[in-house]
Amino acid sequence: MAEIDINNEHELLNAGYDALIKALGVGGFLKFMGHFHDGTGDYTAEKYEQPEMSFPEIMAGIERMHAEFKAAQNHDADVQK
Repeated sequence: MAEIDINNEHELLNAGYDALIKALGVGGFLKFMGHFHDGTGDYTAEKYEQPEMSFPEIMAGIERMHAEFKAAQNHDADVQK
């Protein structure tokens, strides 16, 4: 594997894209990248509108999202059969 300069953003992104394509295939890579977008709204203003969360609340949210992700994966697998 070639040495990657992690301080070079272009080189880092290309290495990341290559790794994702190798691991997921082109279709999986495109599906994965579809989960990311620029978003909307004013982050600077909205971040102060969010309630403070405790560590257990954060962990519960992560576990909920993980369960939803796994359920979606199972659904996708069932649809492909």
